[in-house]
Amino acid sequence: MRRVDIYVLRLAPEPDALVRVLTVAARLPGAIRSLSHVEAYTRLEMRGLTFEFGQLLAARLRALPCVSALHYLEGHGPAAQTLDKVAS
Repeated sequence: MRRVDIYVLRLAPEPDALVRVLTVAARLPGAIRSLSHVEAYTRLEMRGLTFEFGQLLAARLRALPCVSALHYLEGHGPAAQTLDKVAS
């Protein structure tokens, strides 16, 4: 099992806010495990990111003008720490 990073975002009511978030996420070497969007909140789960890339994605998402709040739960799962050690 690969580590899974979870990002919960509050987005501005702009028509392309979700597209902006997905564009940033798609540029990193991970995969979107799941995505749910309800009203102004989006939950994004990314699989396969290293600790550094998980932190980088959180920083890039926070910098987007359409993101008004972000909660980041870094990699979890039984193999999260082991995979980080192997990747470094």
